[in-house]
Amino acid sequence: MRTLCVGEAIVDLICQRPVSSLHEADAFVPYAGGVTANVAVAAARGGADVVLAGGAGDDRWGAWVRDRLGAEGLDLRWFALAAGPATALAFITLDDAGEPAYEVYGDGIAALVQALDGQLLDAVDACDALFFTSNTLTQPASAEITTAARARALKLGRPIVFYASLRVGRWQGNPGRAGAAAGACVPGAFLVKCNEEEARLMTGEDDPEAAAASLLAAGAEHAIVTASCSRTWG
Repeated sequence: MRTLCVGEAIVDLICQRPVSSLHEADAFVPYAGGVTANVAVAAARGGADVVLAGGAGDDRWGAWVRDRLGAEGLDLRWFALAAGPATALAFITLDDAGEPAYEVYGDGIAALVQALDGQLLDAVDACDALFFTSNTLTQPASAEITTAARARALKLGRPIVFYASLRVGRWQGNPGRAGAAAGACVPGAFLVKCNEEEARLMTGEDDPEAAAASLLAAGAEHAIVTASCSRTWG
């Protein structure tokens, strides 16, 4: 089964030692990153046939991340370097407890929209399943193409995996809007994956088991609710 993963690819610059703040960091190591790119790489390493649809800036970092994603065995026929937007960079530190903090520069979604202009539905048609997250729902242009891709996948009977990955900061700090947009992606999904905070925003249920039941009642075939993580609010 060929799975189409739609989402951003960025460069993660990670401080390799625990620090309490960015001010204490003295060195960063680059990795290909972005939620969807990370999922695609993990799936490919597990032997899955994965197509990554998205983009990065047409710059040195964009070429760097594209080459590393290609080396992981991802099909990049619908991944392009877009002129204009710079490749997004995320400076990441972890504290002693392993909790991450992010400082992101650039807009990976803008590059994705430009790279996929008029092509995303063709990609859905050519693949057997669809994976996406809420990150491509935060801006009007990317939300429009994501919603169209989901509708096409549903029409064709393709399995859809929706990974909430809610970053409320990307929704102008409006958790209600974030939860509503993510909740709208539940009906017809083969699998919905979220943590308990995201599930609460999507269903209004504080109890994880009740939230999972609510997701199933809303039309998901399967639902996974994991322990919360502070990344939800980053």
